[in-house]
Amino acid sequence: MIRKSFLVFALLLLMVLPVIGCNGEEEIDLDEVKEELDLDEVKEELEPYMTQRQMDIARVESFLEKAEPRDVGMDEEKLYNMVHNLHFNNPYNVVSMVILKDDYEVLEYYAGRHREFAQNSVTKSITATLMGIAIEEGYIDGVDQKIIDFFPEVEDMEVDANLKKVTIEHLLTMTAGFQWNEHDVPHSLPSNDLTAKTKSDNPIKYILTKPIEEIPGQSWYYNTGQSHLLSIIIERATGMDTMSFAEEKLFAPLGMNLTNVSWPRDRQGYHFGGHGLRMHTQDLAKIGYLYLNDGVYNGKQILSSQWVEEATSIKANTPRPQYYEDYGYQFWIDSYEEYAVISALGGNYEQALFIVPELDMVVAVNSIGGSRIGPYSILTSIIDFVE
Repeated sequence: MIRKSFLVFALLLLMVLPVIGCNGEEEIDLDEVKEELDLDEVKEELEPYMTQRQMDIARVESFLEKAEPRDVGMDEEKLYNMVHNLHFNNPYNVVSMVILKDDYEVLEYYAGRHREFAQNSVTKSITATLMGIAIEEGYIDGVDQKIIDFFPEVEDMEVDANLKKVTIEHLLTMTAGFQWNEHDVPHSLPSNDLTAKTKSDNPIKYILTKPIEEIPGQSWYYNTGQSHLLSIIIERATGMDTMSFAEEKLFAPLGMNLTNVSWPRDRQGYHFGGHGLRMHTQDLAKIGYLYLNDGVYNGKQILSSQWVEEATSIKANTPRPQYYEDYGYQFWIDSYEEYAVISALGGNYEQALFIVPELDMVVAVNSIGGSRIGPYSILTSIIDFVE
């Protein structure tokens, strides 16, 4: 069971040192209680920001009953002072945050306007979730199915001989072995593979004709192109575009207001599998809550418990353990202290979904950039607030 098991590990945005974070960034002490403010004063100052206001989109109702942090074993004074620090000192440019614990919503925070947010690479984890549903419903044979089954056009392309060995699981775990570079080259340059793929008139050909430098399954390398292929496979297997499939099988069953969800397409008409999905922070928290509860939401099994276990189990070791430790099916996996955590991350502007099974907790954060260590530092502070 994911809720109470150490078999599922944690994902972190970046591993931070006690004082200096990754890339030399100073980690801000979010645990410090402000001596000049008592709890009642802090809560009074924050009250206008603890609800949805100045609405640009339809209101998204809380899907769980609310509880005070102290009622679920959290240090309320430290938690509210952390949020006060985040809001008035703005160290990490956090614009919204939702915390769920013990089947209650314990915090809902909005720095500014209530709206949906681009989830960037968090999209990958949701695409993988849809792949699990497609397999469970019989549209796809399983993770061992070869991807060339879905791309007959490769017959007219010059592709690497190893392409025939690539499976859906290789895409899910980013171990297909394609030559790819989207991090060491600025996104402004056409030599960045993510930029080139996104601007290509034929992204399928761009991805599938890349050389395969490693035997599929042997080496992990971050590749948004592989995530995009998953979206294309979902559409071709189900006969529904990925957004329509998501609306019917995931978003609507989770009670999302579909007018608040959008998902852009590539130039061939396929929804981007690795980035671009926009949704409200409350709805992002629902995805985490679904995984926390073994695929069950509101008493209904939306995602199979077997998929939850597989997706959040270690499938590959990453080559950069100073940043991210391990990888599952489009989820990062690691731990903080003795606690297992699973995370979905958007690296451009620091979107993060953290699941902490041992604490029965989900934390969803949206920010607008500034500090890449922000969401993880917030998570570790919140964990430390549990008494």
